[in-house]
Amino acid sequence: MFKRMKLGTKILSGFGILVILALGLGGLAVVEMKGVETESAKLAQEYVPETRIASEIERDVFSTMYAIRGYGYTGDKGFHEEAVAAMGEVKESLKKAEALASQSMHLNTLKGSIGEAERAIAEYERLMKETEKNLDEMYKIKNFMQEQAQNYMSQIEAFKKSQNEAMLSEIKQGAAQEALAERLAKLNLSAEIAELGNQARIANLRSQAERDNKIMAEGIQKIFPAIDKKLQDLESITRQGINQQQLKEIHAAASNYKEAMLKYNDTATELDQIGTARLTMGKKAMEIAKNIMNAASDHTSQISNSASASLSAAS
Repeated sequence: MFKRMKLGTKILSGFGILVILALGLGGLAVVEMKGVETESAKLAQEYVPETRIASEIERDVFSTMYAIRGYGYTGDKGFHEEAVAAMGEVKESLKKAEALASQSMHLNTLKGSIGEAERAIAEYERLMKETEKNLDEMYKIKNFMQEQAQNYMSQIEAFKKSQNEAMLSEIKQGAAQEALAERLAKLNLSAEIAELGNQARIANLRSQAERDNKIMAEGIQKIFPAIDKKLQDLESITRQGINQQQLKEIHAAASNYKEAMLKYNDTATELDQIGTARLTMGKKAMEIAKNIMNAASDHTSQISNSASASLSAAS
């Protein structure tokens, strides 16, 4: 049939076939390019913003954790202000994530993670407030302990001074050996009581410096019963009203200092527990952000590979 066609007809048929082929290939290219355009829109409008927001959340959570840890270690309000500011950034990023999820059709991981992330951040913020509350309480206790320690030492020094003066007077007057021995016993007991007070302060400060609550607990258990025993022995041989009052003041200061140490130790232990809970919540929030980023990265890779294949087919 083709052989019987005239030359002009053959030429026109050939051009017709070429036009049909060109149209087919062009149509295929258009279809492939449209697919690339659609996938590129997903990248620009969904997956890239998702990655950016998740990265912001992870970075801001880390900044919050770093600052609040510094605050927990030092009590420096500057660290607390940094933590509060960073937490504000976290919450702003969560709002962006929620808005993006509401207007996107394909961000299933983001949609499924926002609620969990918000709960983790809300709990972390609550723990931040508990941290501030505990540190404020510990600061008050420290000041109270300082006052009681000063009162303890000033009273014991006043007692020792009066006993030294009395002993010098008794020596000049040629007092009996028994009287001098009793006076010396008072001086020795008062010196031992002063030393025990110093040991209590050392246990307290060392526990704070090393962040080891066991040191304070052991000091409380060991030192204060010894102070009570020495004071009882001293009270039994003290007769002057002014000296008896000094011993009462010393006993009250020691009791107050002990109670303050117990309270501080409990508060410090609670602060450690809060710190552990904060770390758990912070890690959880960062893990959620990482999962969102990984999902966005996976989809980005899939779209890139698909686009590459589509462009190859179109060419």
